[in-house]
Amino acid sequence: MAESTTKGPVDFGKLPNLKALGQYAKSKRRYEKISIKKLALLVGCSHTSIIELEKGSGKINLSTAWRILDTLGLVNPDTPKFQDVTRHIPTDAFTQKG
Repeated sequence: MAESTTKGPVDFGKLPNLKALGQYAKSKRRYEKISIKKLALLVGCSHTSIIELEKGSGKINLSTAWRILDTLGLVNPDTPKFQDVTRHIPTDAFTQKG
C-alpha cells in the first residue's frame, strides 16, 4: 500500500496557503481511495466544490472547505488551536441563509 504524504490533522499554528491545503486534501483523498463524487456525497456538497478545493482556486465557501477537510480527517477538534478558533465563531456562522 502506498504511504500517505499527509502528516495528520492540520496544524492551526502554521496554516498552509490555499493551494497547498488543496494538494494536502487531494493527497489524503487519493490515499484513502475515495473518488471525488464519493467524497462529495459524504460531505454533502457538489463534486465541483471538491475540485475547487483541490485546485486551490479560492472559489469555495470556507464552511464547505472545512467540512471536506473534516470528512477527510484533516481537522482535529481536540487541539487547543481548534478550540480557540471555534470558541469565537458565532453559532449561526455556518448556517445557510436565504
